Amino acid sequence: MRDTLDCHGWCRALEGYAMLSWLAGVGLPAVVLKQRGRPEPDAYPGDQGVTEASLMVRNDGSEPSLLQAWVDGGNEQQGPADVSTPFLVVPPMMRLGPQRGQVLRILGADLSGLPQDRESLFWLNVLGLPPKAQASQGSVQLAYRTRIKLFYRPSWRAPRPRRLAGLAGRVWRGADLGSAIQALFTST
Repeated sequence: MRDTLDCHGWCRALEGYAMLSWLAGVGLPAVVLKQRGRPEPDAYPGDQGVTEASLMVRNDGSEPSLLQAWVDGGNEQQGPADVSTPFLVVPPMMRLGPQRGQVLRILGADLSGLPQDRESLFWLNVLGLPPKAQASQGSVQLAYRTRIKLFYRPSWRAPRPRRLAGLAGRVWRGADLGSAIQALFTST
């Protein structure tokens, strides 16, 4: 089968990496990002003076991990020292022990410079570094980075579900088309 594929050596390199990973026992990172509780529909940065959000980070593994978190404007090549955004992540760096969790707080420092006529897109980055391997062992260590979209929504943006509950069944007229549009908003 290999003779029919023109892989120029990368097939053997991939096979070698897979075998090395299997022999070294490399697994996936054990740090899990998850939302803390159910999201509150009215608690978005920009709405009614809300200037922060939080995210729970948990290490479900058996080894400690070092995490670094920052927000960037979309250039994934920039590191935390090179970015300039109106958001701060607290704590920016932490050691997360095995079976431990920590809340990351994303604070809006100076939101006045953001456009108020549209949403702004930023990225929350979480870089995870495994502990240093013992010198007597042969091992492969991988650092990983997770990127999560972070939206800033100005306070005038579309109403949240609680506000939409009172709009069910209303008829609106489209300004450009002059056609009637039945609002089909429902609350759950």
